[in-house]
Amino acid sequence: MKKKSRYLFETDLKWIEDSKGNLTSRIIHDPIKVATPKIFKGVQGGMWSPEHLLISSVSSCFMTTCLFYAKQKGLPVSAFDCEAIGQVELRNGKLAFIEINIYPKIGIEKQEWHDKAIEVIELTKQNCLITKALSVGVFYHPQIEIIPRIPLKKTKAINDRREPLLLKQAT
Repeated sequence: MKKKSRYLFETDLKWIEDSKGNLTSRIIHDPIKVATPKIFKGVQGGMWSPEHLLISSVSSCFMTTCLFYAKQKGLPVSAFDCEAIGQVELRNGKLAFIEINIYPKIGIEKQEWHDKAIEVIELTKQNCLITKALSVGVFYHPQIEIIPRIPLKKTKAINDRREPLLLKQAT
């Protein structure tokens, strides 16, 4: 089977009112409401801004690329969390992103997997598609933690009515 060399990703943005819009895609069921952020004289908050979407694209690409390489290298990941912070400044009269900092926390179950986790992080940094498309500097601050995988277990709802068994993650 021949591997494709070209992929298309499509979105559709429809203006709602003021500086608000509704972002959709033919292949994604949940729309995203977007607007100018409050700091740029936009809406009061509670909506995604283009700036938040850019930063979330960087962090979600890091996560999906990292999980891809972890699976490829046989590294079980027990947890993943990633904070991303983009810094925007006014330079020469124009707003611009000046840097993006990524703070991924990757959970593994055993200390002996640490070197493999470092290898996965390095592959991720080199091959993250979204990061490679940006001209702004992206700085990584990864942490690897030993975190046991929490198994899902069945729990029964506590009330007088009969409830189906629910899957609930242990805390």
